[in-house]
Amino acid sequence: MSQARPPQEDVRRLESEVETVRREIETSIAELRRRGRDVARLHRNPVAIVAVAGVAAIGTVAAVLTARRRRRKETAQKWRRVGKALRRAARYPERVAPEEPPVTKGLLAAAAVAAGTAIGRRLVAHAFGEPPPEAR
Repeated sequence: MSQARPPQEDVRRLESEVETVRREIETSIAELRRRGRDVARLHRNPVAIVAVAGVAAIGTVAAVLTARRRRRKETAQKWRRVGKALRRAARYPERVAPEEPPVTKGLLAAAAVAAGTAIGRRLVAHAFGEPPPEAR
């Protein structure tokens, strides 16, 4: 059996794509070579190395000082807010903490929780067919 050849249009299209990819690769290789030469020139020039190191050092120092100043400013602001809150609390103590609920209200809440727990235990025991827990 003979293999069918692709139409002439497909061959031209593929050749065109291959040529485009080849040109892109050649352009990339030329750019990489140029960058390599630039880096090599920098390594041979001690002034350039010192300049790059100096810029990096200045940038690092500036970043550290900025972060330290910001942290100090935030801490000072926090302590100012704490002082303001304490002055407000001394001036208006009734606004700081709500009144204590009456003792009877707390006792009623505790009794309701205990009753609900006991009822819940009995319902769970009944649902699983176990004998009800004995009252303590």
